[in-house]
Amino acid sequence: MSNITINPRSDALFGFDDDSFAYQKAIDHGLRPGLGIDLDTAFGSDMFGEMHALFNQQRAAMRNRRFRGEVDAPAPILVDDVLRAATVNGARAAGLETSIGTLTPGKQADIIMLRTNGVAVFPVSNAIGTIVQAVERSDVDTVMVAGRLRKRRGKFDRRRC
Repeated sequence: MSNITINPRSDALFGFDDDSFAYQKAIDHGLRPGLGIDLDTAFGSDMFGEMHALFNQQRAAMRNRRFRGEVDAPAPILVDDVLRAATVNGARAAGLETSIGTLTPGKQADIIMLRTNGVAVFPVSNAIGTIVQAVERSDVDTVMVAGRLRKRRGKFDRRRC
């Protein structure tokens, strides 16, 4: 399986994408693209922003293709596919799928716990949908990397790194 990442915000910024959409092209070729961040200085390593962008851009591109009369245009992306691109597929694209990407015995225990009591993420009727469409970096409460606590109650603890 070839490894590929899609960077929705920077691709759109630089006009690298057309209405066929890079993520969709990869899917159409049988690939399982990971989600990346290509321009850290502009987008600040915000994977939630990339998930929001992928979800909205792919759906808009596919709706546009259907609007123009393309009857076999691909279906709009699902939130599960976006989360998979940001986690499992991203780990594979980085060559780290045996260590990270899923909560599996024997893998590194990387866990992010999110606050869901903010007005921007209310109501939480679908956990994956909420993560993909509404959660932002400020909603990250707790982070564990390799089983070690790095952030708790929204505060980064330099002593634990």
